[in-house]
Amino acid sequence: MRERPLAWTESVPTIIRPTPSRWKTARCASFPFHALEALCREVRSLQQYVHRLFSAEIVRESGMMVMLADMSAEQRLASFLLNFASRMQSHGYSGTDLRLRMTRAEIGSYLGMTLETVSRTFSRLQQDRLISVKGKQVTLTDKDRLDRL
Repeated sequence: MRERPLAWTESVPTIIRPTPSRWKTARCASFPFHALEALCREVRSLQQYVHRLFSAEIVRESGMMVMLADMSAEQRLASFLLNFASRMQSHGYSGTDLRLRMTRAEIGSYLGMTLETVSRTFSRLQQDRLISVKGKQVTLTDKDRLDRL
């Protein structure tokens, strides 16, 4: 397979900033990391943008690791849902009505829980009227109580 040359402009970091209209349908292209590195050496603003993205992700993931070590299943799932809601709200979406594209197994893998524990925890949070679940649609009905778990 022949690699295509990459083209990038100084304005790309502002072009790819997510907006709600760009989150509905997405296309993803992959290319070798060494190509990204080379491009970052040429385009300083891209290098700074990539560093900000990577550092933010490292901080978020390290916070997740700390959370996994010290929280119950309910606290993990509540924290995951609140974090997801906050991120969606920062992109212009609802902070209470969420569409989870991850399966329960994927959520469990991310949170260090089994599929069964994730399902039971969703049921428990719904019975306690903290959330409402209809398939992949989750509504945070009491964010304050979720946050206090």
